[in-house]
Amino acid sequence: MINHKVSNNLRRSALYMPATNQRAMTKAQSLPADVIIFDLEDAVAPCDKGLARQTLSEQLVHANYGPRELVLRINAVDSAWYHDDIKYLPELLATLPPSLHLSAIAVPKVETANDVLAVQHALVSANLDHLSLWPMIETPAGVMNARAIVQANESISCLVMGTSDLAKELRLGEDDQRLGLLFSLSQCVLVARECGVDILDGVCLNLNNQALFAQQAHQGKSLGFTGKTVIHPNQLSITNRTFGVNPQALAEAKDILQAIYDEGLHDIHWAAYIRADNLDEELAELMVRTGMSYFEIGITSGSQELVRKMRMGYNLKTVLKNCELLAKAGFKAQVSVNYSFNVIDERPETIRQTVAYHRELEKIFGADIVEPSIFFIGLQPHTLLEEYGLEKGLLKPGYNPMSLMPWTARKLLWNPEPMGKEFGRICLEAFDTNPSDFGRTVMDLLERDYGISSLNDALTVEVKNRPVLAKNLR
Repeated sequence: MINHKVSNNLRRSALYMPATNQRAMTKAQSLPADVIIFDLEDAVAPCDKGLARQTLSEQLVHANYGPRELVLRINAVDSAWYHDDIKYLPELLATLPPSLHLSAIAVPKVETANDVLAVQHALVSANLDHLSLWPMIETPAGVMNARAIVQANESISCLVMGTSDLAKELRLGEDDQRLGLLFSLSQCVLVARECGVDILDGVCLNLNNQALFAQQAHQGKSLGFTGKTVIHPNQLSITNRTFGVNPQALAEAKDILQAIYDEGLHDIHWAAYIRADNLDEELAELMVRTGMSYFEIGITSGSQELVRKMRMGYNLKTVLKNCELLAKAGFKAQVSVNYSFNVIDERPETIRQTVAYHRELEKIFGADIVEPSIFFIGLQPHTLLEEYGLEKGLLKPGYNPMSLMPWTARKLLWNPEPMGKEFGRICLEAFDTNPSDFGRTVMDLLERDYGISSLNDALTVEVKNRPVLAKNLR
């Protein structure tokens, strides 16, 4: 199985930006888009391709796009401008200031795995293989070959639907419901989810009908898309709202807490076990104001790589940001953070990343407030890990997964070696050293034995040549 590049970037909205339009690119620095796609293809007339490259270079020299992910859409592999775009890439990257990082190349009209491999070969030859690839599915052949396309290379981190061109290729008429596209859209979502990459829905060309855009954005969300590509700033707020936290559920939580506060129930104490990436400033303030005295975060790992491999869906950078909102709101009670150090593909570098992440949480709340809770991930029925256990003889056919007898429970714990033994040694030392503060002691011992990474490594690590599923750990 191909191990794709991992990203913790939020990709609710991706705004196409014509590379010839310097004014629009300047404005994009302040727009609430998660991704900016600088476009050398459809948004640029054939006679302006050279001008687009020049304008883009001039724009980016002094630009500041903050946390937005930057992507460049080149021309198709079989186009007259493709080779010039590839030659231009080293020049572009050489002109970028230290604050700007191009993360990916969007490749339009990808139809086969060979299209992906051709671009990747060109990037390797130019020493640019650190860039991710975003294949665009815009033709029937692309849809039918989507799985082979994604599995062609580990550099792929996101699929992008080109629904306008796909609708033309399928000879579809005007249809606000996009009924003729549903099979193609679902097919590509299935591929993306199977392979562990993000996938963005196509654009809506009707800029004057916000209701229609909202309808199609909601449809894309319902189909399982990560986010949506847009062509105008007025489409961003709807996109971010639709592909972000469920606004209705968030509003209901706020209403409940506000009602508690309005009733004068200021002396109650309550615990919150929620996804920390779902908070906003208003909710954080209400949680603190109504007496929250215990906040539990179940991230399992402080390594974005491992969080992604476990399909937990956490954006660890967002979790940190929202924890800062809680601290700003005055939260000074207990924070419990769940960690497991026996997950698939745990290794010294991911341990160092988790240590770095935990230390950052301590900086936010205070080391005396944040308590690491250590737990173990088990082999659960009907999973790939169970299959692995049966194949390796760790489990026998017909075993009782509900048995909690010591000899059964030990087998149900997933302890990849050599980290299993090493982590077991550290746990025993922690019990002997300070059993009343086990979690903090474990974290201190891990830092002693393995060190600590930079926070950036924990948040942005890429996966290369690492097993993802248990069946690969042979």
